[in-house]
Amino acid sequence: MTPVPHRRRKRLRWFYIALVLGFLTFLLGPSLIHLGYRMGTSNSEKQTMRERYQHLSQIKHHEKDPTEHQEQHDIYLWFHSRGWNIDEGWHENFAAERLRHWRELCEYWE
Repeated sequence: MTPVPHRRRKRLRWFYIALVLGFLTFLLGPSLIHLGYRMGTSNSEKQTMRERYQHLSQIKHHEKDPTEHQEQHDIYLWFHSRGWNIDEGWHENFAAERLRHWRELCEYWE
């Protein structure tokens, strides 16, 4: 066996480090982002948003105007960007849940 040149080993090491960091970001990123948002959210703000969401949920679908639909969706994303569930009744596997968390965070940031 011939030894791997020093330059190649160094590049390979950086590749593995980048791969591990990417994987850790995928796994831990949403939880850390949720925590950051939760730390900046008061209980009264959470309660106000929950009440507004419930109010919008009680309006029949065909009676809502487009701005109310959008507001309800924005509040839904507001809760999910903090890692809080609202109006859910489904469960998914871990990988699908992580992908959904990233998708919702990106949508919230738009």
